Amino acid sequence: MNTPTDAEVTDALKKGLGRAYVWSMAAKVPPDCLLQACLSDYRFDRQVEEVRGSWLWQLIVAAALVDQFKDAIHEALEAIEESDAEAQLCQLARYFASAGDNRFVKQLRRIVIEKPVQEGEWLGEEELISLTGKDGFLAAVGRHGADLVSRDWEWFDRTLADTAVEKLGEESVIQMLHTAASGDNRVQRFFEAWMNDRDRQNGANKNAYREQLASYTAKDAIQAAEHPGEGHFCFRAWGRYATDADAAVVYDRMLATVDTETLRRYLQVFAKRPWPRFEERMLQLCLHEDENIRRRAARVVSNNRHQKVRAFALKHLNEPKHQEDAIEMLSANYEDGDESRALDVLSLPDDDCHLHWILMSVQKLVEDNPKAKCEEVVTLVYEYTPCSACRYSMVKLQDERVGLSDVLRDECRYDVEVGTRELAGGPTWKD
Repeated sequence: MNTPTDAEVTDALKKGLGRAYVWSMAAKVPPDCLLQACLSDYRFDRQVEEVRGSWLWQLIVAAALVDQFKDAIHEALEAIEESDAEAQLCQLARYFASAGDNRFVKQLRRIVIEKPVQEGEWLGEEELISLTGKDGFLAAVGRHGADLVSRDWEWFDRTLADTAVEKLGEESVIQMLHTAASGDNRVQRFFEAWMNDRDRQNGANKNAYREQLASYTAKDAIQAAEHPGEGHFCFRAWGRYATDADAAVVYDRMLATVDTETLRRYLQVFAKRPWPRFEERMLQLCLHEDENIRRRAARVVSNNRHQKVRAFALKHLNEPKHQEDAIEMLSANYEDGDESRALDVLSLPDDDCHLHWILMSVQKLVEDNPKAKCEEVVTLVYEYTPCSACRYSMVKLQDERVGLSDVLRDECRYDVEVGTRELAGGPTWKD
């Protein structure tokens, strides 16, 4: 095995590639690179990708760096409000605590009770409950219950209750809250708020939102698009449930619109539904000088199969400015070999966001078209995408269609994404 460069190691750590674990086992990961990964949140999309503490712990153990890292991780926890990797540090704290360092239990308890991170009300709670069970849960409940004096019930309150139910059992949680509530007003306040929330959740009308959208007409959508200051209107959601007749009325109105802001709003109506009919103006909007309009128009066009859409896509496929849009249009207008046509001219930008978007367009091209050959696209996406969730989707696609090669399987076995590891027969690393 060749020794990777520091740049290669950092790239693998940032993306969460399986080779980072293999290199750790072979003592080929510089400690400074791994420590920096522990102290930084390298995830590309925090809303989609899993927190990496569990994966990083496996790398620390594989590299025999537990003792060398523990003080630095503890110092970072002491100043957690200054970190961008708060959740990751809490996960790592749990593993260091399980390895016998009680300092990390104390830090987690402090974080749970003091809430030093703004908008991080949930931090450390799952880890403290896992380590200390009932005591950790009641400590967290006490802080939430105290805060509920001056605020309403929030999603993170529900998350605390759900986490306890998952780890301790619903009957046990209800019983310990019932018992503790008799001597603690904070616990009583939390318990009552949780029970009320459960009643609301159980009685919620899941179709209410859809029914509300369906009550709006084309007239309402036009009013909202052209006079936006009169209230909030969800154009994309309304478009999904609008009648064909209403959608056609709005489509005609949009085609006659020249105001930039109004066009932006109208285009959202057709982001998730086919257009009523082909109009040349839609292709013209895909070349608009305003990037927002250009992208939204391309999204609308890419929902539809039409020979002129395909011709437009092929004409602009080799232009970096329009390449992503052109590939998306080919997805609904696919012909054999389009994936190769796209790869032959693909231009990979340096910016991670733009890189992610253009790779997603190629990914969608093969996902939406079962006849497309996926192996070369999977290799490209796995190596270059900054998003571990996209990497999983591509690996899953190849596994379902043609199976994983031995090389790809070995790489995926230790990927940061648990789903990717499971597909390759690797360890789940679940508690």
